Amino acid sequence: MTNKERFYEAFAHTEHVVFGRKLKRFTLRHRFWLETLECGAVVGGTVDWPAVELGVRICSMPYEGLDDAVKKLLRRGPRWWEAWRFLWRAMRGDLAKEYGALLEYMGDHGCAPERNGDGGGAGMTYEAMPGLLSLVCGVVRASGGWSPDTVWSLSPGEAEWYCTACYMHRGVDMGIKTEHDERFEAGLAEHGEAIRAVIAEAKRKRKEAAAAKAAEAAEAAD
Repeated sequence: MTNKERFYEAFAHTEHVVFGRKLKRFTLRHRFWLETLECGAVVGGTVDWPAVELGVRICSMPYEGLDDAVKKLLRRGPRWWEAWRFLWRAMRGDLAKEYGALLEYMGDHGCAPERNGDGGGAGMTYEAMPGLLSLVCGVVRASGGWSPDTVWSLSPGEAEWYCTACYMHRGVDMGIKTEHDERFEAGLAEHGEAIRAVIAEAKRKRKEAAAAKAAEAAEAAD
């Protein structure tokens, strides 16, 4: 897998259903709770049905209100019908298959770019950051803190305009062309050959005039 493919993998997600539950977008906050609760299916150690169930329960909660939902789950524990459903699924399920599906889900949301461990060296070339991500980061930085979700909702053209306008507002010359510049360039493109011919003729005449003047000066000196 190339870094370009890793970029698409990290940002484009498919639906994941593990142990009978539809999983939500995997965020850093989900990872935080899984590590805090020392979920064996995530941090390593014993991987059994309770570990897979814990990972699935946490990851099936939406980011909005995640902290409260996890604390509520820890306070009250599973309800009797949830415990019964867990036992029924565990008896009928395939632990290796469900655990593999959970890992696939986290891999889908956690595909990071590959980097050189030594930081590279002289003469090495590097793959450019994907253009879309560079644009999103550019708008986030230029805007002074817009959320990535806000920026991703923009059209590509809107994002470019906002990024340019934010930097211009700070006094940075972004090289925006004036209408005069655009009309001049349009005329140059349309009549370029004729203009270049006129310029070439003027240069030729100046060169001939300079040569004639030099010749007259030489004759006068003789």
